[in-house]
Amino acid sequence: MIIQIAADRSLALEDAMNFKKFKVVCAMPEDRFADAAAAAPGTVSFDDTKTAWVSIAALKSWKGLADDPAWQDGLAAMIKAATPYGWVSEEKQAIKAHVEWAA
Repeated sequence: MIIQIAADRSLALEDAMNFKKFKVVCAMPEDRFADAAAAAPGTVSFDDTKTAWVSIAALKSWKGLADDPAWQDGLAAMIKAATPYGWVSEEKQAIKAHVEWAA
């Protein structure tokens, strides 16, 4: 699953059924970190240029997937599997993702 932040700061969810890979991809260079960080503060927050946290509530309510029971089950399983590794923050109610930047 890929949270894509476009150069215009819009968000998209790509490869939504892939619950084994989770990342944030920014279609902008790393020097535009501030733009990426401002793109969706209720959905994605950044610790730094390498680490992001994605809101679990935002994922659960993602347009087009909120009413898909199979997708919701897959998301729940992904969150459960990530929890023992410290990749889920109870405080932030978010799941950790690594960040990739456009060259």
